[in-house]
Amino acid sequence: EKEGVRADFFDLWRHRVERYDLIHIFGSVKDCLGLAETAKSRKVAVTISPVLWSDFRRAFLADGSWKEKSVLALRHLAKAACPAFPSQRRKLLLCADLIFPNSEIEKRHIARYFAVPAEKMRVVYNGVDPIFQDVDASLFRKTYGDQPFILGVGRIEPRKNQLNLIKAIKCLPGTRLVLIGSPVSGYETYFEQCQTVGKGFTTFIPTLKHEDPLLRSAYASCALFVLQGWFET
Repeated sequence: EKEGVRADFFDLWRHRVERYDLIHIFGSVKDCLGLAETAKSRKVAVTISPVLWSDFRRAFLADGSWKEKSVLALRHLAKAACPAFPSQRRKLLLCADLIFPNSEIEKRHIARYFAVPAEKMRVVYNGVDPIFQDVDASLFRKTYGDQPFILGVGRIEPRKNQLNLIKAIKCLPGTRLVLIGSPVSGYETYFEQCQTVGKGFTTFIPTLKHEDPLLRSAYASCALFVLQGWFET
């Protein structure tokens, strides 16, 4: 909008696809396939930021039953053996006019496991809001102490992988972890596991608004920021 482009958060019940020049889908979940196909049928451009990563290790490190892990493993093996194997996610990716991976590695990953042409993708790195520049780091330290810490920000759920992060930090004696985010409804048990395993070295802070000075100060004062969900071991 700052660049003079009109942008709306698309509402299925209020907006009509054909009134737009372009639909941008954030994520590559199969639930968005219907929207993408509708847009294409009505001559509306479709772009996707896939936020996509999956490998064989994920099947065994992911939270869930052995049955669910086995299904994930088999699906990954199928993609590795036959990238063009039909799936709703691949169909969604191929439906897009342009795909915006966050890195060259993600771009190669999508091409390798979903047989998506490289020319269909353009890497766009995650941006940083200017409000995070020139922040007072002392605000967070005054509130939560001066000890150096590793920071993770995001809603607490298996997909964000905080439990594995906590287990890894536990192997580093004397290391402090700060997690900012609230548990997703339905994953209260997962949150309790995180609290139990992280007892003594993990600080849990409920969700902070993007513009909250305390959140900005946390970024400025941490020793390392971990992108959760991408954390594997």
